[in-house]
Amino acid sequence: MFLLNHIKKEQINQFGYCADPSLPTWKNLENYILLMPVQDYLSRPSNMACHNYCEPKSAMPHGVKSLLGLGLRYCIRAPKPSNDLNKTIERFKNDARRISHFIFNPPDQEEERGVQYIPELYIKSDWIPPESVSKMIGHCIKNFKSTLREQ
Repeated sequence: MFLLNHIKKEQINQFGYCADPSLPTWKNLENYILLMPVQDYLSRPSNMACHNYCEPKSAMPHGVKSLLGLGLRYCIRAPKPSNDLNKTIERFKNDARRISHFIFNPPDQEEERGVQYIPELYIKSDWIPPESVSKMIGHCIKNFKSTLREQ
């Protein structure tokens, strides 16, 4: 209980508010607005409308709504690829090893039952997949790497 109160105080000090998970979203929002300083409430941008000129017409890029009302000095662009060959090869190698690891060592059916993938809860781990059980996969990765470097 002491740790929970300590964390709640840290959240309030850092962000000015700490949501209560036992309350519905509308009540947390109401509490947040009630605790907001008057100058913060009155200085919020009032015109949050914008036009979507993204081609082809699609969903707005992530983070656009937080920039609305800040003026015309902000230009939203999709992140550019790094074109770092070593990073690309390393990522491909880890992806191929990870996929082959789970193909040759599938999780138990009991572990999978009732588990739903929720992207918001995903935390990228630093787990490095072991060398593949199949020698052919290791050989294919090596050939792909050398061919890619030649190109």
